Amino acid sequence: MAPSLDCAANLLCSEFGGDWDDDTGSFCEVDNRDACQSLSVLGLADKSEVDESIALLAEQESNHMPQAGYLQMFQDRTLDARARQNAVSWILKVQAHYNFGPLTAALSVNYLDRFLSRHQLPSGKFWMLQLLSVACLSLAAKMEETDVPFLLDLQVEGAEFIFEPRTIQRM
Repeated sequence: MAPSLDCAANLLCSEFGGDWDDDTGSFCEVDNRDACQSLSVLGLADKSEVDESIALLAEQESNHMPQAGYLQMFQDRTLDARARQNAVSWILKVQAHYNFGPLTAALSVNYLDRFLSRHQLPSGKFWMLQLLSVACLSLAAKMEETDVPFLLDLQVEGAEFIFEPRTIQRM
């Protein structure tokens, strides 16, 4: 007879109605303690390891954000806010066109912002921002989507310039 897998769909039990059991080192639902999965499944022995892991993730989060002076660059007009707005708008249109998940759009905008915060694009070359947008969206789609269109097919929804795939890949 196969073992019961009441909580097999979740590594941890529901956040609602549960509490931490210090004796077993697991987070369990109040009404279903014996069916809950232990944190040892995640490689975490106790609550202090969970706290350390969360602190480490929060510390590393700064590596995945734009640099500190990024907003100031828009106020100083070093970066064109309207051009960024157009790039984000285009990313969202393509996301909707291909029914990509919301995380794909969020990742591509994050990649765009991180790049813009570290590198200055030459002024007056608006095609460079579109090339960057296509590259960021392509990378995000490859990370999150199971069915990613070809690079040429990704350039839809009012793209002003069409780039060859090798140009996007070099970006």
